[in-house]
Amino acid sequence: MKLFVLLGLLWSSLSYGEQIGYDHVPRGAEGKFKINFLNDYVKTMRIGMDFAVVFQNLDHGNRDLNLPSLNAGFQNATGNLNLDTELIDGMTAYIELYLSSEHHTEMYMKEGYLLVERLPMFDLPWLNSVMNYTSVKAGQMEVNFGDWHFRRSDNADVSRNPLIGNAIIDTNTTETGVELMFDIGDLQLMVAASNGSIKEDFNAEHGLASYAKLAYDTNMGDMRLRLSGSYYQVDHGKNASSKSKTTLYSGNRSGSRYQTLLGASTDAGQVKPQISQDVKAYMLNLLWQYRGIEVFGLYENANDKAVDKNRDGTNRTTKTEEEWSQYLVDLKYNFTDNFYVAGRYNVAENKKAAGVASKEKVNRTQLGLGYHLTDSVLIKGEWIKQKYKDITSTSASTYCSTSEKNATSPNNCAVGAEFDGWSIEASVHF
Repeated sequence: MKLFVLLGLLWSSLSYGEQIGYDHVPRGAEGKFKINFLNDYVKTMRIGMDFAVVFQNLDHGNRDLNLPSLNAGFQNATGNLNLDTELIDGMTAYIELYLSSEHHTEMYMKEGYLLVERLPMFDLPWLNSVMNYTSVKAGQMEVNFGDWHFRRSDNADVSRNPLIGNAIIDTNTTETGVELMFDIGDLQLMVAASNGSIKEDFNAEHGLASYAKLAYDTNMGDMRLRLSGSYYQVDHGKNASSKSKTTLYSGNRSGSRYQTLLGASTDAGQVKPQISQDVKAYMLNLLWQYRGIEVFGLYENANDKAVDKNRDGTNRTTKTEEEWSQYLVDLKYNFTDNFYVAGRYNVAENKKAAGVASKEKVNRTQLGLGYHLTDSVLIKGEWIKQKYKDITSTSASTYCSTSEKNATSPNNCAVGAEFDGWSIEASVHF
């Protein structure tokens, strides 16, 4: 409540500003309202806010027919607050707060970092030339692994996702680190190092993560083409008792866009691989836009040779190997500036479990449409169907987290399972 009172008091000093670019500035920072400060410490501040609510009508079932019946209803409303503060020319401090999310009903900070695109205080010609092609991000931030994290719904920030749900394996997390970006014409290169986990970790076996991205992004008349490849690696598995873990595949703080499926709540419908210690992962992405047509593609693979848990979530005495892959295709057609239709096909495959080849697979099909009432108000509708194939009775922890398993048959929640139905999402973004 105090936060909204403060924003209300600031409203009289807000002035309409231009939207800022997105080559290096993160999602959510394009607030159109800015505050002009009269001191020498801050130049301007832009405020962006997002609010979203989902009405779902979903049904689920499994082999043992032991899942509870579901009613249609509203999910908890979610909200984001973004503060983008220009300290001096070329130096920006960025903060993103979750006002409310499925994982946390209280407000907490998701990201906070500094973006440096110029260093005018040194006024060195050679340095100015270097900074024309270079930018640096430092702080707690969303890991720039792949392009999916730019497209997915991030809590209440849902305007970039043409559909309601995210990917089956929703790859994203935040870590403390430094990213160095080189932008030369149509080519972009990013190299980075981070803490390798979502929070501080001083265990002896803890390792730092390194990751990189190479992208080609060009415009040719009415067509845009972007190709990118990313790589992430970290080794926390230096000894058998390692407790350090990365959350690249389990760091989603906002929760799923679907709720109370297969006995799960906040992460319903998602697959969370047990890949967290000796991790090597890569992701390939395609974005093709031509007039009203848009195609987005994703392929990723992740491997961990130091998994310390069995498929049922219990601890192992020796470590083993797990491997997953995922592919996704988005199709979107804009009939007008306000109205579009979209579809997505998504598959997540367990290639190896406990060191043995696996055939476990999850398929998802989504069809939807969206209508922009204004530039800031978006209404979406979506139909979804998801199937779990060749799931064993001992792999529940991958599909239903330990605290959310079905009480009567905890190891069988996803065996022979599927869910389908429709949802409507309303959002405000400014």
